[in-house]
Amino acid sequence: MELTAQQLKERDPKRFERELYRWQEHCLWDEWYDTVEQNFTDEMAARGIQVDKISFSGFYSQGSYASFDGKVVVHKWMAAETYDAGQTYAEAFPALYLAAEQDRSALFVSTSYRGNTHFNFEVNFIDTQPAGIFQHLDEDAWRELVVQQDDASNLESNIRWFIESKNNELFKQLQDEYEHLTSEESFLESCEANEVTFNLENDDEVCN
Repeated sequence: MELTAQQLKERDPKRFERELYRWQEHCLWDEWYDTVEQNFTDEMAARGIQVDKISFSGFYSQGSYASFDGKVVVHKWMAAETYDAGQTYAEAFPALYLAAEQDRSALFVSTSYRGNTHFNFEVNFIDTQPAGIFQHLDEDAWRELVVQQDDASNLESNIRWFIESKNNELFKQLQDEYEHLTSEESFLESCEANEVTFNLENDDEVCN
């Protein structure tokens, strides 16, 4: 007797569970996370962050993680991210923003084999020159203002927190996509789209 996947689920639930498990094991493509990876890369680019590589390990074991290697262009991140009361970091700390832009300040992000995120903050605000609306300040006043805004913004710590929170979001997005692709609903849809049927007398049938 030839049955659709839905009919098999209703007539022989145990056989259906076996077929679902075999499909989950064999019918997923290697790069199943491509869509999440591209969406994440695009989202981060809009915030001034270059994603070079995404790494992840497992979903349901101790030590599971997702993270990325890349570079944060500090002034672009400041222009994109909200600090307080609707103001971006660039608007709240304009001297620091101009110094970061002039210095081409960057935070490099990398991941160890255990999923630990490492940061390398490359800045040199002190050697920048008065710019923009502050161009008429003398160099000592400019440097003092930049240092004050750097301290007040807690910039490095806030960028680190942002990266770590985005890593957590990435892990959740990957997990959700995986669970969707391996779900019973996806199995039924795949079988229907590919006109796969099952013979109750043949336990060797595999959905492909």
